[in-house]
Amino acid sequence: QRVTLLSIVLVTWVRRRKAMVLQGVFRQLRIAALRDILAQDRQLMTSKLTETRNQRHQLLDEARHVDESLADLGSARADQQRLAEVVGNMHRYHAGADAVRQVVL
Repeated sequence: QRVTLLSIVLVTWVRRRKAMVLQGVFRQLRIAALRDILAQDRQLMTSKLTETRNQRHQLLDEARHVDESLADLGSARADQQRLAEVVGNMHRYHAGADAVRQVVL
């Protein structure tokens, strides 16, 4: 009977030990899987961040281009106003010259 009791205790201890080892293995597998998931998430976030930075640089370039276009447009409007003033002065000059000619003639 002692041998049977000893063998039962030994078998029980071996089973518990196996269960503990298996729990450790499964724990390590879960940790490895979580590390893989975190690495994939990190890689995805890095690519999204890079994409967002590229879009930001593109938008800044477009905004700079719009600012330059607006400055050119403002300059063109100022040139147009100056040209209108010159044309107006020419009309006044010609009108004045015509008046002088009529008086002289």
